[in-house]
Amino acid sequence: MGYRLYLGSIPRKGMRKYRRASSEALAAEFKDPDDEDCKYFWPPSFPHLKEHMCLGKYVDFTRNGNYKNFFSFEHPDGEFVVVDQQFVAKVIEEYREAIHENYVKMHDIMKRLTDKKKLEEISEEFQKLNNTPTYESKDAEAFHCIKERLRRGVFEWGVLDGGWVPAYKLDDLGPDEFITTSWSYEYAIFNLIHLYKTFDFKKNYMVYYGH
Repeated sequence: MGYRLYLGSIPRKGMRKYRRASSEALAAEFKDPDDEDCKYFWPPSFPHLKEHMCLGKYVDFTRNGNYKNFFSFEHPDGEFVVVDQQFVAKVIEEYREAIHENYVKMHDIMKRLTDKKKLEEISEEFQKLNNTPTYESKDAEAFHCIKERLRRGVFEWGVLDGGWVPAYKLDDLGPDEFITTSWSYEYAIFNLIHLYKTFDFKKNYMVYYGH
């Protein structure tokens, strides 16, 4: 699956002793049944951690920021830091900018698709590049944005028979299942806005972590 980043929460009440504990002490208290000989604690396995949403791969929202580790030690394989409401606002703004940029590209090319000759040129270039992520022109890049938007929608909403993953699940979740499975920023931004407006920072720590 690869390394992904998440937003989660840990209740503030009763956490002081854990925040000050060493990796070895936590490993002894919360033994991994599959690795009982392990002497070091893996932060994402903390039983009081509740996952709220996955932010995906290849992102770095803690850049240019100063965030404290939740525990007295660093997460050996990534990040496990306490963040605040302004951090969520920053992520929301980055999502908004990405959505806006995507629509600017698609809107710009749609204005020119009425020109049949121009459409043929764009189609030829896109086929020549064989769907590679690097494009020689903004037209081909914008055309790719439209194609990807349609591809994701078809996949998530079951337009074609077979081979699709539902965008959400209302039934009880299995250990490796999620309420929503969409990677679309347009859907995820509203989950972030909900967290921003409703998360109780006085009673809970918000944690940004990866694994």
